Amino acid sequence: MRQGNMDDVRTSLRLTHTLWGGRYNPLISIGIGNDARDFLRRLCVDVLYPAAEVPELIAFAESFPSFEWPLHHYRYPQFFTEFGQGVISPFLDIYHPVSQLHKEYVKGESKPKLSSTLFSWDLADPLADIFLAQFGSYPGAGEAKLDYPGFVTRMLNGKTVSLGREDSIPVDVHSAFTPSAISRFDLEPDRVNEYDGFYVGESDNFEDVVNFWNLWAADLDLFFFDFREEKRLADFRDGFVHEIHSRTPGLQDLPTFVGIWSRNRLPDLHMKRFGHAISERIVRNGDSGLPVAIMQFRPKRALGNISDTERGTQIAFQLPEKPFQEDDASFHQLMVVGIRPGATAWREFGRTLTTPPLPEMNDFYRKEMVFIGNDVRIQRSGLDVITSADSSDFSFYACQTANVIIEFFRVFGIHAEPSLPGLVAMRMIHQMNDLQGCRVFKLPGVRKLIEEYGPLQSFTRGAATLTISQIDPSTKRPNLPKLFVEGAELTSATAFDYLLKKGALRAGLDLLCPNCNLNFWLALESLGHKVVCEYCGETFDAATQLKDRGDWRFRRSGLFGRDNHQEGAIPVVLTLQQLETNVSPLTSSRLFATSFTLSSSGARISPCETDIVMLTFDSTGKIELAVGECKAGGEKNEISDTDVKNLSAVVNAFPPERVTAYIVFSKTGPFSEAEIVRCKGAQIPHRPRVILLSDRELEPYHVYERTAKEFDIRSVVTSFRDLARETNNIFFAPKLRVITAADAAPTPATQSVGPKEAAGVRSTERESPDTEDKA
Repeated sequence: MRQGNMDDVRTSLRLTHTLWGGRYNPLISIGIGNDARDFLRRLCVDVLYPAAEVPELIAFAESFPSFEWPLHHYRYPQFFTEFGQGVISPFLDIYHPVSQLHKEYVKGESKPKLSSTLFSWDLADPLADIFLAQFGSYPGAGEAKLDYPGFVTRMLNGKTVSLGREDSIPVDVHSAFTPSAISRFDLEPDRVNEYDGFYVGESDNFEDVVNFWNLWAADLDLFFFDFREEKRLADFRDGFVHEIHSRTPGLQDLPTFVGIWSRNRLPDLHMKRFGHAISERIVRNGDSGLPVAIMQFRPKRALGNISDTERGTQIAFQLPEKPFQEDDASFHQLMVVGIRPGATAWREFGRTLTTPPLPEMNDFYRKEMVFIGNDVRIQRSGLDVITSADSSDFSFYACQTANVIIEFFRVFGIHAEPSLPGLVAMRMIHQMNDLQGCRVFKLPGVRKLIEEYGPLQSFTRGAATLTISQIDPSTKRPNLPKLFVEGAELTSATAFDYLLKKGALRAGLDLLCPNCNLNFWLALESLGHKVVCEYCGETFDAATQLKDRGDWRFRRSGLFGRDNHQEGAIPVVLTLQQLETNVSPLTSSRLFATSFTLSSSGARISPCETDIVMLTFDSTGKIELAVGECKAGGEKNEISDTDVKNLSAVVNAFPPERVTAYIVFSKTGPFSEAEIVRCKGAQIPHRPRVILLSDRELEPYHVYERTAKEFDIRSVVTSFRDLARETNNIFFAPKLRVITAADAAPTPATQSVGPKEAAGVRSTERESPDTEDKA
């Protein structure tokens, strides 16, 4: 609508009441500048429609291709579509609920159980626009060829009630079955907003009318109150206040609060007119700040069929029984099918049905998941598809996870491409079955085994398990954290067997070539009666050397058989594994990927790389992002100033009102003091956003299982926000735990921690000979 244009408001309200669910369509004023665009992104809308065929409204609607009017309705920007000799609404309209109600409550009844009420009023009445918003009305003969008023009156035993200019509003008006009530029939919200009550404003003020409607559209049970018309509204006000107080009482039998909404704070004298249990709320420019309720029919489950096709994994299903009767009208109308995969949905490595709720990705999802002409709308809880109301089945495809993340970055002006280290890390995760299968790398001894033996060096099982055990010199016992993989506790033996099972190690034997007299290693699967020497190429009979052999020797295999430190993949997968375990494990949807090269396609960043990407988003549409730098331990693998600067610029590219972004710096060893100072430089005022994870945090199952013994922090965290807060309390402004007498008692499994180690920093300086002599 145009700012201040009440004709646009009236046209919009009459049109929207013709739609099933139209009561919940918000009004957007384009005259409030960028606020309109920000507001629009939070509204969960499907399409935009200009209230008038004027250039500024059409241009505004077309500037949001993510919300374009369905293209096959070629009469746009006209609302109704030609159908036979007349016109028809483009979406499911009130024809369907009215027909259903007629069949259930009116047809064949001598005394119908239902009667609709169409209020009429003088257009010069000061409350005329409020009546239109509150009770609803339909387009006149000049706006539509459809006689909605006559249809409703005829089918629902309707009556018309006139509201005179001096008449008080009837106390029972709240229960009347009006066009507004018809529009919301059989629909339910996906969330409940609080503080039903009154919007207090001026009935001839454009902003007040729009504010009221958008609260009404957010499924708040509200009535408009204009103190200038208090005489006419007072009886209804008092009755509605009593009704709200009589609803389910609050804690300790306190009355339910009455919400008082307005665009400015009200004088105390006015507030007292609504009683004592009130809660005041301010709303401006049509934006209440409330989460918008998405109205829907009662959700139903559908059994899907999963198949592999040339285009990828396809999920197909029959649509459940629809809540309306299909006929010729529905064939020409559109509906929205909401797809909510749920927590127990199908999973396939590298592919996802999880959809970050960014409307700018609507066209991407259409191309990736639907392909055919249906329009796609992403919502906070899943995918919506605009399709024909006579559809009986539907199919869609899983997305490649990397493509979803690439598109997510594109929306914010960043070009992302998977890097070679990222491909290696993803292959490692796949080889270990999933991120939780990478838990074996938490054992320092496993990492040492992979680092200590080169790809051409073989070793015995005993040597390997001894390395994994990390024997504690003081207790002479293995020093292993309590971890489980595939239901088995990780000991040195089970960890070795798990690496062998997952192909990280290969078994073989050392053989002696009789021709060149050199020993060489041959993998188990290559052993046979005849073998070829890898040095001289001579073929010889190995049968005599295989007799009674029990000295199996092992080598690193596959990704681990390369002399490239697996492109730094182990710190990456450990970091992602720990984040998956500890960040929003139950309440959010989540996507992750490894190592992307990033460059600018509009954002102010320098070319760089992020080792990890993790996206989480919940049912409110809140999106959180983590990018990071992950390194192995040791002085040669430091977090640099460039690392900090580049990743800071990346997270700065995401508007904080849309994405809460964090930077993760992790190492499989301790951080140096210099690294901690560098990482602290990435912080911003008032919101911690830097997360540091050293080996002390990466190795246990719970991230702060060890750290909480040294610092005054929460031992259990569930979000990036928690991790950033505790990072500050551990590394940047350490809050050391008060040591009690019981804590101070030595135990075999603990050792003293020096001042530098208190913040995860361990000294690498060698003591002088003099110091050693004194000792």
